[in-house]
Amino acid sequence: MIAPPDVLAVLLDALADRIAARIGVRAERDTYSSRDLPPRCSRRRFAELCRSGRVADARREGREWMCSRDAWLDARAHRSSPSPAEAPTRIPPTIDAQANALLARAGLRVVGR
Repeated sequence: MIAPPDVLAVLLDALADRIAARIGVRAERDTYSSRDLPPRCSRRRFAELCRSGRVADARREGREWMCSRDAWLDARAHRSSPSPAEAPTRIPPTIDAQANALLARAGLRVVGR
């Protein structure tokens, strides 16, 4: 016979599962697909990342993309670094240095003071 605390735990787990199913909360899954998307991701974005090869084990089954949860998290964690042209430049500390930096960026310089 099951001890009373064990029975209560089983009943609470069953109740929690039913409540989660009713309100639409899903448990953590081991795989994601075009039908069972990762949290905060649209179907279009999911397909785009899988198609581009950024998700390591993404595979296409018919019209749907599928991948493992770990591969998805790895792909989302590795953001590409900005190119040198897009990288923010450090602002010099003084006004004169800022002016010289702006002129240098434009290809100009101060000749005399």
